[in-house]
Amino acid sequence: MKLKHLNRYRAPKVTAIESAAQKHINSWWRVSSLSAAVLGMMCMSMSQAAVNQDGKVSSIGDLSIYQPASAARTNLMMMIDTSGSMGISSLVLPKNNKYGSPGDVDVPLCDRVVVGEYDRDRNTNSIFEWAYNLKDASTKGLTSKKKTVTIGSETIDYYVRGCTKTFGQGASAKTVTELDRLSRLKDALIPLLVSDQISNKVYMGLGHFSSKAEYEEGGKKKNITIGTATNVLVDGHSGRILVPSAPLNIEQRKKIIKALAGFKSLDTTTNEDGTPNSNLKLSSNSYPNVTKSSSGTPTAHAYAEAGAYMMGTGTGVDSNTVKTVGVIYDGYMVKQKVVMTSRSTLSALS
Repeated sequence: MKLKHLNRYRAPKVTAIESAAQKHINSWWRVSSLSAAVLGMMCMSMSQAAVNQDGKVSSIGDLSIYQPASAARTNLMMMIDTSGSMGISSLVLPKNNKYGSPGDVDVPLCDRVVVGEYDRDRNTNSIFEWAYNLKDASTKGLTSKKKTVTIGSETIDYYVRGCTKTFGQGASAKTVTELDRLSRLKDALIPLLVSDQISNKVYMGLGHFSSKAEYEEGGKKKNITIGTATNVLVDGHSGRILVPSAPLNIEQRKKIIKALAGFKSLDTTTNEDGTPNSNLKLSSNSYPNVTKSSSGTPTAHAYAEAGAYMMGTGTGVDSNTVKTVGVIYDGYMVKQKVVMTSRSTLSALS
């Protein structure tokens, strides 16, 4: 069966949000058309679920944020794509990838490093995996760039990560440098929220997809894990509201900025600030509970969650949700050569 090529439409340029805060961004840090397209910003002229007709924010829990709509006003609910293609794979996979999600490059820009991964018997095998390689003085030469914004009287840090590669030699040499999609997204939205380009009268909230798998027990939400490991799973089929919509005052801007800063670009050996972390390997039993680029892209589910929220309701809870699973596919696959003394073989870890 012949595979159909994926559509890659360019998003129109929106001049209304061009601000001085964004002019400092180098051309290779700009938000790509694909990043803009997957942002999935829902704009509706109706009241927000978590805000009453007097503009007062209700006491908010996971479920109590859903309240009926009232008088008309401008609402923006941003649903951020945090799937696996927003991370390092966007700097590795080719633009014309015929067999899955396309990346943003012609050839891989990132480094391949040897990582000791466990097999099912907990024996260690050496596997080549991709790693960020764009270094910066802000992190003392580590593979991450630290950025800072100030809003009100508070300073908020966030990190962006990318890869770079030089092609050719001498006068014909050309260096290509790119940030991953998630970093480009943060580097556009965070300065925009700090600026005065969006009115304080606008109501704005933030959600993302895929989200972490949960179940309810005794009225409390608990994370679903795999086997006996403590790793919190991303389910690949749900969206979630992280910051309920509210007037875009200083405090609301801070909440959204901090949530955006919390989306982490990770490889299998280093934290978002470039420091080493052996628990980030794919076979780790103690992976940190963080929000990163992971799993699939449940766009329909994300819009359903955002739409239900804007109408003052939710998408419901399945009372039959499992509590543990034995096997899960999280959208990440490594298939590289394993170095052996007698021969080279192919090994896959998913």
